[in-house]
Amino acid sequence: METSEHTKRNMEVALTAIASTINEYIEAISIHCFGVVHDASSFLDLTQSGRDRHHLHCRFYLLVLAERYRNNALADIMDLVEKSSDGRHSVTAILQSVKQVTSTNDGHRHFFKGILESGWLVDGKSPSLEELRLLDIPDVDGESIDSYTSARLDVARDCLSRVGENGCALFGSHLLRLAMEQLFLGLLYGKLHFRPDHFNLRYLYHLSNFAVAIPNEVFLELLFDHQRYGAILSASHSELRYRGTDLYSMEDIGVLNRYCQSLLEYLAPLLSTTKTKGNGKR
Repeated sequence: METSEHTKRNMEVALTAIASTINEYIEAISIHCFGVVHDASSFLDLTQSGRDRHHLHCRFYLLVLAERYRNNALADIMDLVEKSSDGRHSVTAILQSVKQVTSTNDGHRHFFKGILESGWLVDGKSPSLEELRLLDIPDVDGESIDSYTSARLDVARDCLSRVGENGCALFGSHLLRLAMEQLFLGLLYGKLHFRPDHFNLRYLYHLSNFAVAIPNEVFLELLFDHQRYGAILSASHSELRYRGTDLYSMEDIGVLNRYCQSLLEYLAPLLSTTKTKGNGKR
């Protein structure tokens, strides 16, 4: 078994390699790690004289600050890290320019300040809190957050209540994706006070899983890798403009609907705990 010191050293080596990959693609000012998730698996390799093989996968949560970056930079960075590590490491990154941080809302400012103060500086030189305008931040507006999360829950419930209407699988797939997006956005703003500008469902799932652990029995991450279910979850809303109504099966929509209902039931009480009393300040 690896010692904690060995594990820490492995993470440092991995983060150094990840920073190098990121810097080959964009010129980052600083890279900060604010979370790590380990997934270990072992199996018996019958092709190697019965040798027991152990596989460790690490997901790193990163804040990357840059002066500027191209439109698809976030998705490209995450793909490059996974490919360059042969799938051993993944990142869920938040990519921000300095201008975005200095002009963002107070909720985001609290989130970024927490990362800069408590996270690991992986690479570069971090701008000061003063430079990023992260000093003397007003309390977040709890009533505004509650209003936002409540609206997201209402939209998600309404979407899921209509999934089976008219037996149209294409429309049902759109409603499922929209419901999941709304649940994840509500959770992220309710728990982290953060609203992402990247809306890939798997990305939102991983960020949400950082905010609140989502058990596999509630929503199985492997659904994203399944040939049919993954195609539904990764599809674009623009499919409604071009694709036939029989693109997916109602049976597959039904399976995903059950998982989405489970996700709703699990997250709704957690989101309700964000509600405030008194003056509405957290």
